[in-house]
Amino acid sequence: MKRATSLAWLRSSRRHPRRYFSNGVSVTTYYQTVVKESKRNIRMGPRFFLNNFTRSDINSWGLNAKSSADFTSQHMTFGLDFYQDSLHDVTTETSPFGTTNDVAVPDSDQRGYGLYAQDEITLSPRFQLAVGARADRFTFVSKDDPHYQGTPFDVDETAGSGNVSARYQVTKNVALTALVGRGYRAPNIQERSFFGFASTGDTYINQNPDLKSETSLNYELGFKVRYARYSGGFNVYQNNVNDFIGLAFLGPDDSGLEQAQFQNTERATIRGAEFQLETYLTDSWTAFGNLTYIRGTDDKTGDPLPLIAPVKGVLGVRYQQPRWWGELDTRMVARQDEVPTGYEQTPGFAVVDLRGGYEFNMGLTLQAAVENVGNVAYHEPFNVRLEPGRNVKLSVGYKF
Repeated sequence: MKRATSLAWLRSSRRHPRRYFSNGVSVTTYYQTVVKESKRNIRMGPRFFLNNFTRSDINSWGLNAKSSADFTSQHMTFGLDFYQDSLHDVTTETSPFGTTNDVAVPDSDQRGYGLYAQDEITLSPRFQLAVGARADRFTFVSKDDPHYQGTPFDVDETAGSGNVSARYQVTKNVALTALVGRGYRAPNIQERSFFGFASTGDTYINQNPDLKSETSLNYELGFKVRYARYSGGFNVYQNNVNDFIGLAFLGPDDSGLEQAQFQNTERATIRGAEFQLETYLTDSWTAFGNLTYIRGTDDKTGDPLPLIAPVKGVLGVRYQQPRWWGELDTRMVARQDEVPTGYEQTPGFAVVDLRGGYEFNMGLTLQAAVENVGNVAYHEPFNVRLEPGRNVKLSVGYKF
Protein backbone atom coordinates (compact mmCIF):
# COMPACT_ATOMS: atom_id res chain seq x y z
CA MET A 1 0.00 0.00 0.00
CA LYS A 2 2.85 2.41 0.75
CA ARG A 3 4.52 1.66 -2.59
CA ALA A 4 1.38 2.64 -4.48
CA THR A 5 1.29 6.04 -2.80
CA SER A 6 5.02 6.62 -2.36
CA LEU A 7 5.20 9.52 -4.86
CA ALA A 8 2.30 11.39 -3.25
CA TRP A 9 3.80 10.86 0.18
CA LEU A 10 7.20 12.14 -1.03
CA ARG A 11 5.67 15.32 -2.39
CA SER A 12 3.71 16.04 0.78
CA SER A 13 6.70 15.30 3.00
CA ARG A 14 8.71 18.05 1.37
CA ARG A 15 6.12 20.58 2.48
CA HIS A 16 5.33 19.00 5.86
CA PRO A 17 8.26 16.92 7.20
CA ARG A 18 7.17 13.92 9.26
CA ARG A 19 8.63 13.63 12.74
CA TYR A 20 10.25 10.32 13.66
CA PHE A 21 11.32 9.08 17.11
CA SER A 22 13.16 5.83 17.82
CA ASN A 23 12.47 4.17 21.18
CA GLY A 24 15.62 2.04 21.43
CA VAL A 25 15.91 -1.73 21.66
CA SER A 26 14.88 -4.03 24.51
CA VAL A 27 16.21 -7.59 24.82
CA THR A 28 14.79 -10.27 27.10
CA THR A 29 16.00 -13.81 27.57
CA TYR A 30 15.09 -16.78 29.73
CA TYR A 31 16.27 -20.26 30.66
CA GLN A 32 14.15 -22.91 32.34
CA THR A 33 14.76 -26.50 33.31
CA VAL A 34 11.88 -28.78 34.31
CA VAL A 35 12.10 -32.30 35.73
CA LYS A 36 8.96 -34.44 35.74
CA GLU A 37 8.67 -37.86 37.31
CA SER A 38 5.61 -40.08 36.85
CA LYS A 39 4.74 -43.52 38.17
CA ARG A 40 2.04 -45.87 36.93
CA ASN A 41 1.25 -49.12 38.75
CA ILE A 42 -1.55 -51.28 37.36
CA ARG A 43 -2.60 -54.69 38.62
CA MET A 44 -5.37 -56.75 37.03
CA GLY A 45 -6.07 -60.13 38.61
CA PRO A 46 -3.50 -62.25 40.39
CA ARG A 47 -0.96 -62.41 37.55
CA PHE A 48 -1.03 -59.33 35.36
CA PHE A 49 0.71 -56.14 36.40
CA LEU A 50 2.22 -53.15 34.63
CA ASN A 51 4.63 -50.85 36.48
CA ASN A 52 6.10 -47.79 34.77
CA PHE A 53 8.47 -45.06 35.95
CA THR A 54 9.33 -42.18 33.61
CA ARG A 55 11.59 -39.21 34.20
CA SER A 56 11.40 -36.28 31.75
CA ASP A 57 14.06 -33.56 31.57
CA ILE A 58 12.98 -30.48 29.60
CA ASN A 59 15.44 -27.65 29.07
CA SER A 60 14.12 -24.46 27.45
CA TRP A 61 15.63 -21.13 26.60
CA GLY A 62 14.62 -18.20 24.48
CA LEU A 63 15.42 -14.69 23.35
CA ASN A 64 13.30 -11.73 22.27
CA ALA A 65 14.58 -8.46 20.83
CA LYS A 66 12.07 -5.68 20.29
CA SER A 67 12.11 -2.06 19.22
CA SER A 68 9.58 0.59 18.25
CA ALA A 69 9.40 3.87 16.40
CA ASP A 70 6.91 6.74 16.47
CA PHE A 71 5.84 8.81 13.50
CA THR A 72 3.37 11.66 13.52
CA SER A 73 0.30 9.39 13.56
CA GLN A 74 1.84 5.91 13.69
CA HIS A 75 3.50 3.69 16.27
CA MET A 76 5.51 0.79 14.83
CA THR A 77 6.73 -2.21 16.80
CA PHE A 78 9.05 -4.83 15.36
CA GLY A 79 11.30 -7.56 16.62
CA LEU A 80 12.43 -11.16 16.57
CA ASP A 81 11.91 -14.27 18.70
CA PHE A 82 13.90 -17.45 19.22
CA TYR A 83 13.25 -20.44 21.47
CA GLN A 84 14.51 -23.99 21.87
CA ASP A 85 13.05 -26.89 23.86
CA SER A 86 15.21 -29.99 24.42
CA LEU A 87 13.58 -33.17 25.75
CA HIS A 88 15.11 -36.29 27.27
CA ASP A 89 13.04 -39.15 28.73
CA VAL A 90 14.18 -42.21 30.68
CA THR A 91 11.65 -45.03 31.24
CA THR A 92 11.62 -48.36 33.05
CA GLU A 93 8.57 -50.56 32.56
CA THR A 94 8.04 -54.04 34.00
CA SER A 95 5.28 -56.57 33.34
CA PRO A 96 4.91 -60.37 33.29
CA PHE A 97 6.47 -60.22 29.81
CA GLY A 98 9.74 -58.68 31.07
CA THR A 99 11.35 -55.26 31.40
CA THR A 100 11.69 -52.59 28.74
CA ASN A 101 13.24 -49.13 28.57
CA ASP A 102 11.31 -47.94 25.51
CA VAL A 103 10.30 -44.27 25.68
CA ALA A 104 7.15 -42.70 24.23
CA VAL A 105 8.93 -39.47 23.20
CA PRO A 106 12.49 -39.55 21.80
CA ASP A 107 15.41 -37.30 22.63
CA SER A 108 14.53 -34.30 20.51
CA ASP A 109 14.85 -30.57 19.94
CA GLN A 110 12.16 -28.11 18.93
CA ARG A 111 13.27 -24.67 17.73
CA GLY A 112 11.34 -21.64 16.61
CA TYR A 113 12.44 -18.42 14.89
CA GLY A 114 10.05 -15.51 14.38
CA LEU A 115 10.10 -12.05 12.84
CA TYR A 116 7.19 -9.71 13.47
CA ALA A 117 6.05 -6.14 12.90
CA GLN A 118 2.97 -4.13 13.80
CA ASP A 119 1.89 -0.67 12.73
CA GLU A 120 -0.64 1.19 14.90
CA ILE A 121 -2.20 3.99 12.86
CA THR A 122 -4.29 6.82 14.30
CA LEU A 123 -6.74 7.70 11.53
CA SER A 124 -8.73 10.14 13.68
CA PRO A 125 -9.02 11.02 17.38
CA ARG A 126 -11.64 8.25 17.70
CA PHE A 127 -10.43 5.62 15.23
CA GLN A 128 -7.23 3.55 15.44
CA LEU A 129 -6.15 0.77 13.11
CA ALA A 130 -3.43 -1.85 13.74
CA VAL A 131 -1.87 -4.06 11.08
CA GLY A 132 0.46 -6.87 12.10
CA ALA A 133 2.42 -9.56 10.29
CA ARG A 134 4.65 -12.40 11.46
CA ALA A 135 6.89 -14.97 9.78
CA ASP A 136 7.94 -18.13 11.64
CA ARG A 137 10.24 -21.05 10.98
CA PHE A 138 9.96 -24.21 13.09
CA THR A 139 12.44 -27.08 13.31
CA PHE A 140 11.64 -30.46 14.88
CA VAL A 141 14.51 -32.96 15.11
CA SER A 142 14.61 -36.33 16.85
CA LYS A 143 18.05 -37.52 17.89
CA ASP A 144 19.39 -41.05 17.58
CA ASP A 145 17.49 -42.64 20.47
CA PRO A 146 17.76 -46.47 20.60
CA HIS A 147 14.89 -46.61 23.11
CA TYR A 148 12.36 -44.99 20.75
CA GLN A 149 10.47 -47.37 18.45
CA GLY A 150 8.62 -44.74 16.41
CA THR A 151 9.57 -43.06 13.14
CA PRO A 152 12.45 -40.54 13.44
CA PHE A 153 11.73 -37.02 12.17
CA ASP A 154 13.64 -34.01 10.92
CA VAL A 155 11.06 -31.43 9.88
CA ASP A 156 11.32 -27.75 8.90
CA GLU A 157 8.19 -25.65 8.51
CA THR A 158 7.77 -22.01 7.52
CA ALA A 159 4.56 -20.08 8.07
CA GLY A 160 3.14 -16.60 7.85
CA SER A 161 0.39 -15.07 9.96
CA GLY A 162 -1.07 -11.67 10.58
CA ASN A 163 -4.08 -9.64 11.58
CA VAL A 164 -5.90 -6.36 11.13
CA SER A 165 -7.63 -4.87 14.17
CA ALA A 166 -9.65 -1.70 14.68
CA ARG A 167 -10.71 0.33 17.70
CA TYR A 168 -13.41 3.00 17.65
CA GLN A 169 -13.84 5.26 20.70
CA VAL A 170 -17.61 5.70 20.94
CA THR A 171 -17.36 7.86 24.06
CA LYS A 172 -14.58 8.81 26.43
CA ASN A 173 -15.26 5.61 28.39
CA VAL A 174 -16.47 3.08 25.81
CA ALA A 175 -14.63 1.64 22.79
CA LEU A 176 -15.65 -0.91 20.15
CA THR A 177 -13.07 -3.41 18.88
CA ALA A 178 -12.83 -5.76 15.91
CA LEU A 179 -10.17 -8.12 14.56
CA VAL A 180 -9.59 -10.37 11.56
CA GLY A 181 -6.49 -12.56 11.55
CA ARG A 182 -4.79 -15.66 10.20
CA GLY A 183 -3.41 -18.12 12.72
CA TYR A 184 -0.93 -21.01 12.49
CA ARG A 185 0.08 -23.77 14.93
CA ALA A 186 2.65 -26.49 14.30
CA PRO A 187 2.29 -29.82 16.15
CA ASN A 188 4.44 -29.90 19.27
CA ILE A 189 6.93 -32.66 20.05
CA GLN A 190 4.45 -34.82 21.96
CA GLU A 191 1.78 -34.61 19.25
CA ARG A 192 4.32 -35.32 16.53
CA SER A 193 6.11 -38.24 18.17
CA PHE A 194 4.18 -39.88 21.04
CA PHE A 195 4.29 -43.65 20.63
CA GLY A 196 3.33 -45.78 23.61
CA PHE A 197 0.91 -46.09 26.53
CA ALA A 198 -1.01 -43.02 27.69
CA SER A 199 -0.58 -42.02 31.33
CA THR A 200 -3.77 -43.95 32.22
CA GLY A 201 -2.18 -47.22 31.06
CA ASP A 202 -5.35 -48.39 29.27
CA THR A 203 -4.79 -46.70 25.89
CA TYR A 204 -1.97 -47.12 23.39
CA ILE A 205 -1.16 -44.02 21.32
CA ASN A 206 0.23 -44.65 17.85
CA GLN A 207 2.56 -42.10 16.26
CA ASN A 208 1.27 -40.14 13.27
CA PRO A 209 4.32 -39.04 11.22
CA ASP A 210 2.01 -37.36 8.67
CA LEU A 211 0.38 -34.96 11.17
CA LYS A 212 -0.20 -31.54 9.59
CA SER A 213 -0.06 -28.06 11.09
CA GLU A 214 -3.19 -26.11 11.93
CA THR A 215 -4.19 -22.96 10.07
CA SER A 216 -7.13 -20.75 10.95
CA LEU A 217 -9.02 -17.63 10.00
CA ASN A 218 -10.14 -15.76 13.10
CA TYR A 219 -12.83 -13.13 13.66
CA GLU A 220 -13.48 -11.16 16.85
CA LEU A 221 -15.88 -8.42 17.96
CA GLY A 222 -16.15 -6.74 21.33
CA PHE A 223 -16.14 -3.64 23.45
CA LYS A 224 -14.09 -2.20 26.30
CA VAL A 225 -15.11 0.18 29.08
CA ARG A 226 -12.97 2.23 31.43
CA TYR A 227 -14.36 4.44 34.17
CA ALA A 228 -12.80 5.95 37.28
CA ARG A 229 -13.70 3.00 39.51
CA TYR A 230 -13.95 0.03 37.13
CA SER A 231 -12.89 -1.31 33.73
CA GLY A 232 -13.65 -4.38 31.68
CA GLY A 233 -14.70 -5.79 28.36
CA PHE A 234 -16.62 -8.41 26.43
CA ASN A 235 -15.56 -10.28 23.26
CA VAL A 236 -17.10 -12.89 20.99
CA TYR A 237 -15.03 -14.76 18.43
CA GLN A 238 -15.07 -17.47 15.80
CA ASN A 239 -12.09 -19.43 14.48
CA ASN A 240 -12.46 -21.41 11.26
CA VAL A 241 -9.72 -24.02 11.56
CA ASN A 242 -8.20 -26.28 8.92
CA ASP A 243 -6.43 -29.48 10.09
CA PHE A 244 -7.35 -29.07 13.77
CA ILE A 245 -5.06 -31.29 15.89
CA GLY A 246 -6.68 -33.58 18.43
CA LEU A 247 -6.35 -37.05 19.97
CA ALA A 248 -8.73 -39.48 18.26
CA PHE A 249 -9.75 -42.80 19.84
CA LEU A 250 -9.74 -45.60 17.25
CA GLY A 251 -11.31 -48.44 19.24
CA PRO A 252 -9.71 -51.60 20.62
CA ASP A 253 -7.28 -53.83 18.74
CA ASP A 254 -7.49 -57.64 18.57
CA SER A 255 -6.25 -57.94 22.16
CA GLY A 256 -8.87 -55.50 23.47
CA LEU A 257 -6.40 -52.66 24.08
CA GLU A 258 -7.80 -49.23 23.23
CA GLN A 259 -5.93 -47.49 20.38
CA ALA A 260 -5.58 -43.73 19.82
CA GLN A 261 -3.64 -41.35 17.59
CA PHE A 262 -3.16 -37.61 17.17
CA GLN A 263 -5.02 -36.76 13.96
CA ASN A 264 -6.15 -33.78 11.94
CA THR A 265 -9.79 -32.76 11.67
CA GLU A 266 -10.12 -31.43 8.13
CA ARG A 267 -12.38 -28.48 8.98
CA ALA A 268 -13.60 -27.29 12.37
CA THR A 269 -15.22 -24.25 13.95
CA ILE A 270 -14.42 -22.87 17.39
CA ARG A 271 -16.70 -20.22 18.89
CA GLY A 272 -16.31 -18.50 22.19
CA ALA A 273 -17.03 -15.52 24.42
CA GLU A 274 -14.97 -13.78 27.11
CA PHE A 275 -16.05 -11.36 29.83
CA GLN A 276 -13.73 -9.56 32.24
CA LEU A 277 -14.28 -6.91 34.91
CA GLU A 278 -11.97 -5.12 37.33
CA THR A 279 -13.26 -2.85 40.11
CA TYR A 280 -11.08 -0.42 42.03
CA LEU A 281 -12.39 -0.61 45.58
CA THR A 282 -9.80 1.82 46.97
CA ASP A 283 -6.45 3.16 45.83
CA SER A 284 -4.86 -0.11 46.99
CA TRP A 285 -7.62 -2.74 46.74
CA THR A 286 -8.93 -4.19 43.47
CA ALA A 287 -11.52 -6.91 42.84
CA PHE A 288 -11.40 -8.73 39.52
CA GLY A 289 -13.07 -11.54 37.63
CA ASN A 290 -13.40 -13.16 34.22
CA LEU A 291 -15.56 -15.78 32.53
CA THR A 292 -14.74 -17.79 29.38
CA TYR A 293 -16.97 -19.99 27.22
CA ILE A 294 -15.68 -22.08 24.27
CA ARG A 295 -17.39 -24.56 21.98
CA GLY A 296 -15.67 -26.51 19.19
CA THR A 297 -17.38 -28.54 16.45
CA ASP A 298 -16.22 -30.82 13.65
CA ASP A 299 -17.78 -29.22 10.57
CA LYS A 300 -18.16 -32.58 8.79
CA THR A 301 -19.75 -34.69 11.55
CA GLY A 302 -21.11 -32.08 13.96
CA ASP A 303 -19.34 -33.84 16.85
CA PRO A 304 -17.61 -31.88 19.64
CA LEU A 305 -13.89 -31.30 19.15
CA PRO A 306 -11.45 -32.93 21.58
CA LEU A 307 -9.53 -30.94 24.18
CA ILE A 308 -11.87 -27.91 24.17
CA ALA A 309 -12.07 -26.49 27.69
CA PRO A 310 -15.43 -26.15 29.46
CA VAL A 311 -16.78 -22.92 30.96
CA LYS A 312 -14.28 -21.46 33.40
CA GLY A 313 -13.87 -18.32 35.46
CA VAL A 314 -11.74 -16.53 38.02
CA LEU A 315 -12.72 -14.32 40.98
CA GLY A 316 -10.11 -12.56 43.06
CA VAL A 317 -8.90 -9.57 45.03
CA ARG A 318 -5.55 -7.77 44.84
CA TYR A 319 -3.71 -5.40 47.19
CA GLN A 320 -1.14 -3.14 45.52
CA GLN A 321 1.61 -0.95 46.94
CA PRO A 322 4.42 0.83 45.05
CA ARG A 323 6.95 -1.96 45.70
CA TRP A 324 4.89 -5.00 46.63
CA TRP A 325 1.55 -6.68 45.93
CA GLY A 326 -0.57 -9.59 47.08
CA GLU A 327 -3.43 -11.46 45.41
CA LEU A 328 -5.99 -14.09 46.35
CA ASP A 329 -8.10 -15.72 43.63
CA THR A 330 -10.38 -18.68 43.02
CA ARG A 331 -10.26 -20.54 39.70
CA MET A 332 -13.48 -22.37 38.83
CA VAL A 333 -13.92 -24.90 36.00
CA ALA A 334 -17.32 -26.33 35.10
CA ARG A 335 -18.10 -29.97 34.38
CA GLN A 336 -17.12 -30.99 30.86
CA ASP A 337 -20.04 -32.94 29.39
CA GLU A 338 -19.59 -32.14 25.68
CA VAL A 339 -16.97 -34.69 24.67
CA PRO A 340 -16.27 -36.65 21.46
CA THR A 341 -16.29 -40.43 21.17
CA GLY A 342 -13.73 -42.11 23.43
CA TYR A 343 -13.47 -39.26 25.93
CA GLU A 344 -14.90 -39.33 29.42
CA GLN A 345 -16.83 -36.50 31.01
CA THR A 346 -14.85 -34.72 33.72
CA PRO A 347 -16.16 -33.13 36.93
CA GLY A 348 -15.88 -29.44 37.75
CA PHE A 349 -13.66 -28.03 40.49
CA ALA A 350 -12.59 -24.84 42.24
CA VAL A 351 -9.12 -24.09 43.63
CA VAL A 352 -7.78 -21.11 45.59
CA ASP A 353 -4.34 -19.60 44.92
CA LEU A 354 -2.37 -17.00 46.87
CA ARG A 355 0.34 -14.91 45.17
CA GLY A 356 2.58 -11.98 45.97
CA GLY A 357 5.64 -10.10 44.79
CA TYR A 358 8.23 -7.51 45.77
CA GLU A 359 10.31 -5.23 43.56
CA PHE A 360 13.79 -4.39 44.80
CA ASN A 361 16.12 -1.70 43.53
CA MET A 362 18.11 -2.21 40.33
CA GLY A 363 15.36 -4.16 38.53
CA LEU A 364 15.30 -7.25 40.79
CA THR A 365 11.86 -8.79 41.45
CA LEU A 366 10.78 -11.66 43.69
CA GLN A 367 7.47 -13.50 43.31
CA ALA A 368 5.98 -16.31 45.39
CA ALA A 369 2.78 -18.34 45.15
CA VAL A 370 0.91 -20.89 47.25
CA GLU A 371 -1.24 -22.80 44.78
CA ASN A 372 -4.23 -24.96 45.69
CA VAL A 373 -4.35 -23.52 49.19
CA GLY A 374 -7.19 -25.85 50.18
CA ASN A 375 -5.26 -28.97 49.07
CA VAL A 376 -8.14 -29.99 46.79
CA ALA A 377 -7.92 -33.27 44.88
CA TYR A 378 -8.80 -32.43 41.26
CA HIS A 379 -7.74 -33.00 37.67
CA GLU A 380 -7.98 -30.79 34.62
CA PRO A 381 -10.49 -31.59 31.85
CA PHE A 382 -9.45 -34.50 29.58
CA ASN A 383 -6.78 -35.59 32.07
CA VAL A 384 -7.38 -38.26 34.70
CA ARG A 385 -4.06 -37.61 36.44
CA LEU A 386 -4.52 -35.62 39.64
CA GLU A 387 -2.92 -32.17 39.79
CA PRO A 388 -0.53 -31.30 42.65
CA GLY A 389 -2.01 -30.61 46.06
CA ARG A 390 -0.95 -27.58 48.04
CA ASN A 391 2.38 -26.43 46.59
CA VAL A 392 4.72 -23.44 46.77
CA LYS A 393 6.45 -21.68 43.85
CA LEU A 394 9.18 -19.05 43.95
CA SER A 395 10.54 -17.05 41.02
CA VAL A 396 13.18 -14.34 40.63
CA GLY A 397 13.33 -11.83 37.78
CA TYR A 398 15.74 -9.14 36.71
CA LYS A 399 15.29 -6.27 34.25
CA PHE A 400 18.19 -4.31 32.80
